[in-house]
Order: sequence, then C-alpha cells, then structure tokens
Amino acid sequence: MGFGFGVRLLLVLLAQHCMMSPADGNASPAGVTLTAPAQLWVDENKTAHGVLHYQVSEPWVEQWNPSLKVCIWGDFLDPGTGAQRAASGPFCFAEPQGAVNMQALGAGLHVLSAAVVQDRSADGETMLELSAERARHTLRVDVKRDFAPTYAWQPVREWQGVPPGLEVRLPLDGSGERTARIPQPWQLQLFVQDPHLPGDGFFFRQQITGGTTVGDLRQAIASHREVQLPLELVWMTLGGAPVADHETVKELDLFNRQKELKLVFGSALG
Repeated sequence: MGFGFGVRLLLVLLAQHCMMSPADGNASPAGVTLTAPAQLWVDENKTAHGVLHYQVSEPWVEQWNPSLKVCIWGDFLDPGTGAQRAASGPFCFAEPQGAVNMQALGAGLHVLSAAVVQDRSADGETMLELSAERARHTLRVDVKRDFAPTYAWQPVREWQGVPPGLEVRLPLDGSGERTARIPQPWQLQLFVQDPHLPGDGFFFRQQITGGTTVGDLRQAIASHREVQLPLELVWMTLGGAPVADHETVKELDLFNRQKELKLVFGSALG
C-alpha cells in the first residue's frame, strides 16, 4: 500500500478520506512520529518512491480503540519559492503503527504531516483531530546532476563521476560518501597557437589558485619564452567574451570552463 505526492498524484492504497473538525480544548501533543528518508534522488523527468513509517506514542498507545485513527497529509512544495504545488490527503489508518509506500514523488519538497483523530460519527464521515499539533517530516526529492566542482569539499554521490584534477577524500572507516574539491593550487593547461607566434604552438602550463587574476595570467603568458610579447598584445576571452584583468579564476569558474578559455594576440579587444 502507498500514496504519492507530486504533479501527478498516484494513490495505491485504500484510505478513508475524512472531513476534519477543529481540535477541542483538551487536545494533546501530536502523539505520532514519522520516519522517512530526508532526501531522494531521481533521474531527469522521473519520479521517486519511498517508505514512510508512522508510530503512535503515549498516551495514545494505551488508549487505542476502534474509534481512533492516524491520518496523514502531504503537501508538495516548489523547492525554490516554497509555494504549494499540490496537496493530498488525509489518508487515515486504523492501526497505531505501520508503513506506507509513497509513489510518484516529483522533484521538489514534500511536507508530510500526521495526527491522531477520532471518529465522531456512525458513518465515519466526521473526524475530530485530537493532536494539538501535527507531526511533520520534510522529504526533498532532487534530480541527479553531474558533479560540479567547487573550492569547498562536497559529497560525491554514488552515481557521480569525479572529473580529473580534483582532490578526493575517502572516509577513513570505509563507509559514507567520497568528498571532492578543486585543489589549491591547480594546474591550468592551455594550448597556445597563433600566427603572431613562431612554431606550431605549445602548451602553456601554470599553477594557479582561485585568487589568481586574469592580469596575472596575461603577464605569465606574455613573458613566456615561447611568446615574449608586450602585455598589451596578449588578451584572453572566455566563452567568446573578453575578460577583465581584475576578474579571478574562482569568479570565472575557470576550472570548469578551461576549454572555453582562448588567447588573442594583437591589438586590444573591443
């Protein structure tokens, strides 16, 4: 049995839909605990599934009788704005503990809540929410992405590959996730070839850090033994756009955009 929250809601359990009345003045604490993954990962345009466990706690365990139920709601939120995309429930269960299969979980935030309710009518259509507040659990569903290196340590998920040149750290106990980051310094390698220069081209290699500026790189290239040109004749572009001397390697995300870096020799770029 299970239920799903998302753009496409899928209900695969037989649950009783109840009209809820306001809690009375003798309401008790939530009385329910929810246990579920905090995060799930899905491929692009796919949905996830997981298991939600609920457990009634004191004082409701000793008082449990056929008139009491556990009801669960789901709100599907936009991860960026927090705006509600969809809502589902309540889904009500007569057992004081159980496991519910959640299906069709779309990428975003799923806020699950639960409360103890009491059947106050012969036909089961009117339920009184006894909990003073609902138990809550937030589940985030994220789309699998390629690993995006930064200068801070980041976890490497099991499906992610590590680009060459990164510093990788393995857990000492052999369990848990790998972490990786861009090392400080790292080696920039750039093939230089231009009609202004003699020969068939060469590889320019330079140890740089996130704080290295474009001006630093221009100076190093201009003074290279294979170049030996005035600084005003050495320029750089990234993705076809000129870059300014004050911009840093980190600001330009140069580690991840090395293939977009080009050298231009001659008059100043416009």
